[in-house]
Amino acid sequence: MKLSQLANSGRRPELPLTLQLPMGQLRIVSWLRTLPSKRYVAEAVWITPSCEETVLVKLYCGTRAQAKMQVELKGCKKLQQAVLPTPKVIGSGVKGSVAWLLLQWLPNAVTLSEKFDLSVDDCSRASVTMPPTFAAVLQLLAAMHNKQLLQADLHLDNFICSKGDWYLIDAAEIEPVTNISREKNLAMLLAQLPHAWWPGAIASYGELNQAQVMVEARKHRLWRARDLVAKSGRDCSLFQFKHNFRQLRLLWRSDADSLTPLLDNIEAVMASGKMLKDGGSSTVVLVDGVGEWQGRSLVVKRYNVKNFGHFLRRCLRSSRAMHSWQQGHLWRALELPTAKPLAVIEKRFGLLRLGGYLVTEYTPGEDIIDAFDRVYSDGLIEQFGVLLQRMADYRLSHGDFKGTNLLASKQGLSFIDLDAARLHSKLNAWRKSFLSDLNRLQRNWSKHSCCYERVSKLVASVKSQLLN
Repeated sequence: MKLSQLANSGRRPELPLTLQLPMGQLRIVSWLRTLPSKRYVAEAVWITPSCEETVLVKLYCGTRAQAKMQVELKGCKKLQQAVLPTPKVIGSGVKGSVAWLLLQWLPNAVTLSEKFDLSVDDCSRASVTMPPTFAAVLQLLAAMHNKQLLQADLHLDNFICSKGDWYLIDAAEIEPVTNISREKNLAMLLAQLPHAWWPGAIASYGELNQAQVMVEARKHRLWRARDLVAKSGRDCSLFQFKHNFRQLRLLWRSDADSLTPLLDNIEAVMASGKMLKDGGSSTVVLVDGVGEWQGRSLVVKRYNVKNFGHFLRRCLRSSRAMHSWQQGHLWRALELPTAKPLAVIEKRFGLLRLGGYLVTEYTPGEDIIDAFDRVYSDGLIEQFGVLLQRMADYRLSHGDFKGTNLLASKQGLSFIDLDAARLHSKLNAWRKSFLSDLNRLQRNWSKHSCCYERVSKLVASVKSQLLN
């Protein structure tokens, strides 16, 4: 392929692929990250008359290709001059509207997110407490700050581990530490970690005002959650978007191959599934009989149009399916457990909404009314207190805290049915909605129930903090 053709080669240019550069050939082995028509990052073999070596290559396309490459190259040199661990620069260049940067390939490298099971929308697989080995990452960040440098757009994949050593990568956003405070830069990293890790992470970094860092971390976490919600509504590296006159469809790009057959025949799949709820406003089905769809248990929720009046009220508004799709991503990104939303369909007639479907992972468990009466109820109530506090930290309300919308299992608690959930910008509106949630929660038990007193104490404690 000619370099000039790269920008028009799509999201994942077909391999094998060889690019001819002025000083040698570049044989692409695998694509690591692509931003169509703008930037392509790959593992490659750099072939010259004198040598052949594996490299990491960044290819920039467009009118600003050279400028973007120069910014990255400048950042790499800053890290090297500060004697901070970062891949060596092997070469760089520009030809026409394509620029390239060749960097040292680090064998068996894993990113921070891969090593500690962290993801953009879910930290549930990560360990409950911060692993001791994570302290090395905080110490590297502190070392960078002590050299008066920082990553202005700090994210988990700015750190990679190879043969037990940590390296800083993606140097395009390297800036002087004066531009952003150390606290805010550390908070950017904390915002992508489990909340339970925050105290240990701050301690591993060094002496900082813990309360101030946590406030900044919550602000940045909310920003990241909102950013994920925005991305979930358009075509990007994470999500696939399809839209025509009769339908709008969104799903995780990683699930496109496995879920497309289900989405193409969603009514037939629902007809063969196990009915969980058959109501006027919605129908909920565990799909494919025993609930397995290519190795996963899935739930399909169809949002029904009850009558013509209901249609008139809803036809020009964002659908309930889309609202639940967005809230699911928001709650998971804020570390509030709920079933992972996998896909959403809005049935349309032009601009008019005609109902929709939401596909999520199946969340096993029993409702909290029964679960709180069991042996592990004290632990669940304690966990629920933590989750309620997190809802308060981010000004979230659920809107329907009946017992069947809160599931409990030995893995913990999970929220379902986010149709009425909201993120509030105004404090008074949130307080009113959240107090309503707490009152509805308390009404799940009669005053004679053995759990009523414990739940009442929890609710009273949360209310007292809320009103102070």
